[in-house]
Amino acid sequence: MTSIKALTDFVMISEFYRKKFSESLRECKAVNDICENKIFELDQTKKLFSIQFYNVESRLEMVFESVNEISNAKNLEDKYQFEIDQLQDSARIL
Repeated sequence: MTSIKALTDFVMISEFYRKKFSESLRECKAVNDICENKIFELDQTKKLFSIQFYNVESRLEMVFESVNEISNAKNLEDKYQFEIDQLQDSARIL
């Protein structure tokens, strides 16, 4: 009778630990799923930021090139204006 009682106790304890382990496993899987979803979201966000960065970078390059061209045009205008002023001064002297 004691062996039946011991066996029954063993089965009950085993079932208790099996349920506890099963619950713990479900919780871990749920946490894992949440982490995987978060990783996916972060990866998508990273891709979007990469695209946005590329767009901003290309626009900044265009702005930089435009400013350089405006600077070059202004320098050229100043050079021609200086030559015009010199020619006008020479013409006045003559």
